Amino acid sequence: MKLLIWFNEMRTLVLEIKDIALAAYMKMSGCEFIAFDGSKFKLKNPSEKSIDDWSLEYTNSCCCSHDNQLLQLRNLVRRHNNYS
Repeated sequence: MKLLIWFNEMRTLVLEIKDIALAAYMKMSGCEFIAFDGSKFKLKNPSEKSIDDWSLEYTNSCCCSHDNQLLQLRNLVRRHNNYS
C-alpha cells in the first residue's frame, strides 16, 4: 500500500491513501476528508495512529466484513447478468 504522509500549513497530520474502503473507514472514525486528486484521498488524521494502525483496525472491524460481503454479492449479480 503506497502512502504519503505530510503536514499541512497548520501542522495537522494529513494522510494520502488510495484504498477507498480504508479511506471511508477512516472518515467514519473521525478523520476529516480534505480532497481527492483523482487517485488518492487526502484525510486529516486527528489521532497519532499510523496508517498501519488504521489498516489493522479496519481489517478487524465489521466494516471490512461488510465491504467483503458487498463485493461478493456484486460479483454474483455481475455473473448472473453475464449469463442471462
